[in-house]
Amino acid sequence: MKKIVLFLLMLPGLKAIGQNATIVFGNEMKTTNLSGATNVVLGNDAEGFFVLRMEGVDADDAQSALLQDNPATGLAMTMLIGMGVIDEDRRLFDLESYMGTKNATMFTKVKLFLQKYDNNCNQVWSKQFNLTMGETTLRLKNILYVDGKLYLFATNYEKNAYKTSIYYTSFNEDGTLSPDFELLDEITGKSPANSNTVNSYRLNLSSDKSKILLYSNTADSKGTPDNINLSVYDLTMKLSWKKTYPLSFGEQKYIITKQMLLNDGNVYLIAKVAPTDAEKKSGVRNKIFLVKGGKDMASCKNIPLTVTGKTVTDTYLEEEADNSLKLFGFYSTGSAKKAGGAYVYSIGSDFTVTKKANKDFTPTVISSILGDDEGDDDPEIGNIHIRKVFSNTDGTHTLVAENYVIITNYNNNSFNFTYRYYDASIFRIKDDASVVWSTAVHKKQKSINDGAKFLSFVSQDVDGNVVLIFNGHKDDPAKKLTNIDNAKVYVAKVDASGKQTVEALFSTKEMDTQAQPKTSYLMNGNEIVLYCMDGLNYRFAKVTLK
Repeated sequence: MKKIVLFLLMLPGLKAIGQNATIVFGNEMKTTNLSGATNVVLGNDAEGFFVLRMEGVDADDAQSALLQDNPATGLAMTMLIGMGVIDEDRRLFDLESYMGTKNATMFTKVKLFLQKYDNNCNQVWSKQFNLTMGETTLRLKNILYVDGKLYLFATNYEKNAYKTSIYYTSFNEDGTLSPDFELLDEITGKSPANSNTVNSYRLNLSSDKSKILLYSNTADSKGTPDNINLSVYDLTMKLSWKKTYPLSFGEQKYIITKQMLLNDGNVYLIAKVAPTDAEKKSGVRNKIFLVKGGKDMASCKNIPLTVTGKTVTDTYLEEEADNSLKLFGFYSTGSAKKAGGAYVYSIGSDFTVTKKANKDFTPTVISSILGDDEGDDDPEIGNIHIRKVFSNTDGTHTLVAENYVIITNYNNNSFNFTYRYYDASIFRIKDDASVVWSTAVHKKQKSINDGAKFLSFVSQDVDGNVVLIFNGHKDDPAKKLTNIDNAKVYVAKVDASGKQTVEALFSTKEMDTQAQPKTSYLMNGNEIVLYCMDGLNYRFAKVTLK
């Protein structure tokens, strides 16, 4: 492993050049709000990028969703306070899931700003806006940047009528919000899926950014999901098609952990189903189904994702060019939190399984991730979850995963959270699920009750190499990081053969700023916008990967 350590001076427009990356810092800005703030990069155009900034949110609460991961990953927690990171999106922080954790009164005190930054990460303008429709304060659901336009979606809950309505409007070219909200959809009826504490709508863009999916999932009076509602719109918000499908798995409860709108307009969902008591006794821990709905489908269809005699513990969807799908994941002999092998599903556009394969991890693979000592004792890898998949020109696929666990303790009428985010695990696999090579990029991150906002990593494929950015101990990323004020931001590159190099890009102490990789935004194939902060000071930086 080769390391190059860079020490930088705090100067406006600072630029640093490393072996694996170049970083340019924008001008530093200051907020006077002591209650905390959070930022979400919404999208970019030729001149720069757009940011939603929320000020006046409690600091811990504002970051609570940053730690959370899609429940399909089998999150090791006793309580979910949000679900934030969806790595398949260019925006790694999921605004929509974060908003789903907030009650409506939050928006009577929070200040909302739409901001524009240039390509050097300097602020061009900042416009405050109010989320009101007449005398009604709405609840922010999402902001989507499509075809050069920013659409804002917001909901309102009418308690007496048990009705949730979702509205949309757009921002003008000067950054002001149009007051002309239009009703998009509504859910009526008393159920656990329609209350002021559960915001059941979700929005997704197709990968070619030509269509918008509005999804909702309603439940019966017992809280068992019964229907899925799918609406697909074009970029002018004209309805293309709308369907309501009954979806049940007997008496068993389920959650939809992922929605994907393909470029052909069809919708795919991942359903995680609770096993029956009899299934639990036989060792079943997870039941995962792939569900499809579409314009010309009278009813939805589903395919169980299984590995004979094993428990599926992780699932990741990847859209192919011909509107087919590939699914990647891990499985275990019995645990819902471990990985003892990998599987690959190929699903045709006609929703048939064209290929299915799985392979147990060899002792060599296990030891490459856990180390020789631990790999000899445990035939499986614990607490590992896929963050991203890159498909390679030679037909192989690179799975980027992370080892993490979140420990929840209840004490003195409050919850305490300990976050342990450890190594990034890289696997290069074939369609037959065999591992060509595997390696671990070592890091050991830990924090308590801060939403894990400085932990984890951002990853991207650059010319067949996987590049990661993360915070680590100032002396060695393999050492435990507990003090972000005296850390380093590292860049690791893993090439097509599995060889890795790691360098320190900058020191948080020397720069007097801390990076939040999980709230990064992928500008294009090799440029990443990185949000940095230190107390009341904040700035953005652009990292160009090599």
